[in-house]
Amino acid sequence: MDEELREQFLSLMMRCGKMNTMLSSQCGLQLTEMELLHIISGCGPSCFQEGVNLNMQRIQERLQISKPAISYTLNTLEKKAYIVREIDSHDRRRISVTITQEGMTATESSMQQHADMWGRIVEDFGEEDMMQLTSLLTRFFSVMDNICE
Repeated sequence: MDEELREQFLSLMMRCGKMNTMLSSQCGLQLTEMELLHIISGCGPSCFQEGVNLNMQRIQERLQISKPAISYTLNTLEKKAYIVREIDSHDRRRISVTITQEGMTATESSMQQHADMWGRIVEDFGEEDMMQLTSLLTRFFSVMDNICE
């Protein structure tokens, strides 16, 4: 591969990493925190009151992070008082997670800010170009997954 192309690609990948920092400073939450809160709060009003048992496998697939990373994020959210974790009364092997009012407020605020930013990105970049970029990145990460396995 041409060395200049390789360096340009690596530089762009580094900028992608910085995007999470920029988004978290704008929204007040890391992307993984925001998505995890969204998963917890997105199951309806009964979950808000009673808690929800998280399916770690589904969360791993959706967020593309490890179980330890999920646990770390849950710890962070608990320290911020955005969630409460308790042993499930029906199955002591499971942890029930309940979003707090503070967590719900943070989720709604960060999701709105993220949606506003996303809307601006798509408006400035163009929907067709964004679809093409998404398709190319999906293909790229599929190749990367195959190489890493």
